[in-house]
Amino acid sequence: MYGVLSHLVAQRNREIGIRMALGAQSRSVVSMIVKDGMLVTFLGAAAGLTLTWWTSRFLVNLLYGVTPFDHAILGAVVLLLLAVSFLAVYIPARRAASVDPVAALRED
Repeated sequence: MYGVLSHLVAQRNREIGIRMALGAQSRSVVSMIVKDGMLVTFLGAAAGLTLTWWTSRFLVNLLYGVTPFDHAILGAVVLLLLAVSFLAVYIPARRAASVDPVAALRED
């Protein structure tokens, strides 16, 4: 997630520079990138929980001592993945917010 978002931010460097030159605050740039990255994360978490529910019906006979729908474990794993994903999204977003508009426009 970090690598992909870093690459996308690097590709959008000119766009971010133009936004900053037109008066966008760094907070709005960070929120734009974090919102885009976390949307993908939430969609992936929803798809993962759906697939977990669907496949656990088939694996119930292979589980010993654990219920297939252990809400505490599923909740902890989802929260951990969301936290790590937020860090992976936030670091490139902060880097994008520190783009110098003049340098970004001169790059090409």
